[in-house]
Amino acid sequence: MQLVGYGYLQKKHGVQMITRKNLIHEYTHNVLFLEEMVHTLFSVSAEVMARPENRVVSSIRRQPRYFDQSFHAAAVALVLAEFALHESSLARAKLFISGLLPSLDAMKNKKNLMSKHGFNLLEEMISTGLAIYEKTHSEHNNLVHYNYDARAT
Repeated sequence: MQLVGYGYLQKKHGVQMITRKNLIHEYTHNVLFLEEMVHTLFSVSAEVMARPENRVVSSIRRQPRYFDQSFHAAAVALVLAEFALHESSLARAKLFISGLLPSLDAMKNKKNLMSKHGFNLLEEMISTGLAIYEKTHSEHNNLVHYNYDARAT
């Protein structure tokens, strides 16, 4: 069985086994691709998003990438931060959030590249990312009682 995106991981990064993190990572990309097809996330072409002035530092790779690639990376980082908290891994959650929040902040300043739906999704990611930040940086990290749906908190 060939998983979408997993072949890339195997060839590019030598990933030899399927892990929960890899499955969640690739699943998140696929959800965004479907979201783009059904509701449209971006208001400009891929060529426009690739222009140097529209690039944003990726929350995963920590280097400037095309806007849509950084949008995808932000969604992946957010979901992986939630997953890390679900597994009570505060250090991993902090690692994902540390790259996520600056990337989201840069993307919100490029509202013209997103459809209304895409910007609404970005705002939801910002809200959830800030909630996770608060949970990971509070003095009383009680991860045992973490509500997996950060938007409900």
